Amino acid sequence: VFVMLGLGATAIPTEATTAQISMFGSIPPTQQSFCRYCGFRERKHAPEGCKDVTCQLTMGRVEMHVPLKETPHHTLKDNSGVINVTTRGYNKNTPMGPTIKVRPGDTLKVTLINNLAEEDDPDAQMAGLTNFQHDYQATNLHTHGLHISGEDPADNVFRRVAPGDNHTYTYAIPKDHMPGTHWYHPHFHGPTGIQAGGGAVGLLIVEDVVGQHGTLPEYVGNLTEEKHLIILGVDANNQKGIERGGQTSVGGKGMLQCCLAYGNKSMSKEEYEKHGGACSAPASAFTAENEELLEERGMLNRSDHLIELDNRCKEKNNGASCSNEEVAELVKKNCEAAAIWNVDGDLPEHTDKSNAVIAADEALFLVNGVYVPTLEFKANVWTRLRILFASITDQMYIVFPEFCEAQLLAKDGVYLHDAPRPVKYAFLGLGNRADLLIKCTEPDPNKYPNPNLLDGLLYNQNDNDVSDNSVTDVVCNAADAIPHANKSDASVVRETLLAKAQGRITIPLMYMKITQGDPAPTCKLPNFTVTRPCYLANLQDATKLINEEDLTQDGNLTLTFGGGVDQTGTFSPFTINAKRYDEHALDEHPMFSEQVGSLSQFNITGVFDHAFHWHVIPFQLQTEYDEFKTMREHYNLSNFLGEPYFQPGDWHDTLQVPPNWCHSKTDEGKKDKKSDKESANHLTFVVRNNVDTFISRQVVHCHVLDHEDWGMMTILNFTENSDGNFTFWGNKLLDPTCFQNQTSNKGATVKAKDDGTFTGLCCAGKHDRAGCGGGECIGQYYESLGYEAAVYALGGATRDLLFSTVPTKPDYYACA
Repeated sequence: VFVMLGLGATAIPTEATTAQISMFGSIPPTQQSFCRYCGFRERKHAPEGCKDVTCQLTMGRVEMHVPLKETPHHTLKDNSGVINVTTRGYNKNTPMGPTIKVRPGDTLKVTLINNLAEEDDPDAQMAGLTNFQHDYQATNLHTHGLHISGEDPADNVFRRVAPGDNHTYTYAIPKDHMPGTHWYHPHFHGPTGIQAGGGAVGLLIVEDVVGQHGTLPEYVGNLTEEKHLIILGVDANNQKGIERGGQTSVGGKGMLQCCLAYGNKSMSKEEYEKHGGACSAPASAFTAENEELLEERGMLNRSDHLIELDNRCKEKNNGASCSNEEVAELVKKNCEAAAIWNVDGDLPEHTDKSNAVIAADEALFLVNGVYVPTLEFKANVWTRLRILFASITDQMYIVFPEFCEAQLLAKDGVYLHDAPRPVKYAFLGLGNRADLLIKCTEPDPNKYPNPNLLDGLLYNQNDNDVSDNSVTDVVCNAADAIPHANKSDASVVRETLLAKAQGRITIPLMYMKITQGDPAPTCKLPNFTVTRPCYLANLQDATKLINEEDLTQDGNLTLTFGGGVDQTGTFSPFTINAKRYDEHALDEHPMFSEQVGSLSQFNITGVFDHAFHWHVIPFQLQTEYDEFKTMREHYNLSNFLGEPYFQPGDWHDTLQVPPNWCHSKTDEGKKDKKSDKESANHLTFVVRNNVDTFISRQVVHCHVLDHEDWGMMTILNFTENSDGNFTFWGNKLLDPTCFQNQTSNKGATVKAKDDGTFTGLCCAGKHDRAGCGGGECIGQYYESLGYEAAVYALGGATRDLLFSTVPTKPDYYACA
């Protein structure tokens, strides 16, 4: 699924939390789930130097009440204007958990309480399964993006937290951890898709270091406007299919059908295990877990499970033996009790049924838990946005309005090497994050309403769009039809093509209200480079230190996501290198092994249909991908949507790419007969990473999380270095300023313009030399007086240029 949208966010509309969330957009703490910072509810109240962060997350049944509204493109199917969603998550009325904030060097302890059931009810278990939806009442926790150990007591995603049980995770945040925006969600193999896809997610922020050697220059670090956006895309049809099967599921089967079959004494093992059986992933053969793993987890195989069902039925029948029908009734009761996902009410439907993709009318998009909220932005004021795209089935473009300027700071929690980067859009695959600065002027009322509704464009990967380009064709044909005289007008091209794209199927996301802010300064943000931890040293010149054969293990480091004949000898759409997940076999024979203190280079393929995610270690993109290049060149357009979003040197922990727009219209496309999406899916992306510190198993999988549950997951193993090194020996040669095992002792470096001056640029305050690249911040501008007055500090004395007295606080400062 694919989304193109404008920008916005919102607050959770509860009286007790409106003030807090309207500023940051964070999900508030509740009695079920909360954090404490050295005993205090808020970090700002904790004592200086506090390093102790403790949180409680309670996983349980959630009843979410979602008020709806009509928009210009959507109408309500009934008059109630409300839907009620039953799902799983961390709070009583919203599945999303509280925002967790840590700093480099902190110790984070999270106690996860599983309240999905009072006890680990064996009637609803499907313990012998591995690559299918099962065990929906079990859970665990994954900290997506943190650079920490993938083993106990930290980010061990193999741990099972049973219903009625709890477990405390302990994460030692390294002193040299890069500050950034991350998130957390369940990750127990089997129920990952239904739990995370149902909204059990939360933000996890590693805060910037502040002070003399802070992470950011003061003109960014001191911004008072900051908003957190959790964009939650819940595909109601997909969730229903995962849980209950039927027409909305891939292959017609879901957890409920498998649960009933697994506990059915009358069904032979061969019947439910067979290709296409009740407990096999779509187009795949069933694979059972190894007996040793069942024993390690204290769980029963199916034969023993059926005996246990008989015994439990006897207990309920006063010791008398039960018939198969009576056992089946007991199984049905408990299996149905575990299948709690439900949507009561109708989602708004698209008004233009001639273009609408039917599945899109079942897509529920919430921003911080609210349907089509309104978020206020102050005009002419830089606002920092931390955006999390928490969807398991969708892709998203954020296309910024023409009256807004956007600058990209970081991707997936890692600052760009050269920041900020001016962007016209951001692309977010499943689980991606983006940190941006945005500044908007008050929109022209003759062109834009205020508030301005920002719609999304959605299409479903499982319908004919994958092969016939029915969405991209509309846009490409519109590009072809633009008159030659207008093709050099970037604004005309942008509005024409976005209008055509949004005309396919619009999904309302949010209203963006621009309020009165500060007078518009004339300054331009200078670029800067943050001082980086050594595990994020720039690897683009790594071949100057290590030959490519060693980086790639003689060319063998490849990860291909897609279909293949798996280790059972049958075809499956959900493989990595033609293998499906087998935990026991991978423990014995991991897909790849490497020593810590090494560099590696992988070739990645298949990341349009799938989303490549690597736990523990971020990876650096070595390949540029400009998805609009073919369109611009083929139709002789101006620079549509600016420079590419995917650039060499950028760091990710998840990689999913958009279509290669208009490829099918070119001579090459007509020759290879690939759709725009298939073309992107066949591209190879080269990534490098620095394998440091953590001797552990590390998980790689597809972040279309039902694909992961169906077996699109593998294990890489990182072992002790034979030389005793935990970090790469050449880090300081790649980046002489990098630091390790400590916090930075050097702040960000602001890059001067070519002429060495910063005339006209903004700084954070009159003493902010860093904001002026080491130069003087001497201009104080008072536009609020109705005219401009400047006060310059010269040799410690103040010289008033225009009048004798001025207000104590200027509107903004500027560099000399």
